[in-house]
Amino acid sequence: MLMLPGFQRRLRSQRGFTLIELLIVVAIIAILAAILIPNFLRARAQSQVAATKGNLKNVATALESYFVDFAQYPLTATIRRRTTCCNPTGRTAARDRRAGMWPVATGRIPPAVV
Repeated sequence: MLMLPGFQRRLRSQRGFTLIELLIVVAIIAILAAILIPNFLRARAQSQVAATKGNLKNVATALESYFVDFAQYPLTATIRRRTTCCNPTGRTAARDRRAGMWPVATGRIPPAVV
């Protein structure tokens, strides 16, 4: 077989990875992923639990502030999710307030209705 001298030299000097070496690297990466992914999922779940605990503490603080201001805990209120666009019921915030439904977006706790 007739080959150019420069081309033959380049083939001999070129080095690459064999299929076995690539498969070993892929297997090592898969093993590391199998070890690390459950740890990341566990950490995510723990962070969600911590965030929920923090939110509950905030609610408790708000309830205590309400109690300090009004000498009683708030009565139950109807709170609906509101959309900023295309309200399917066609209700306005003023109508909701008159009907006793306080929007969550105000950030205020309604005064107790006796």
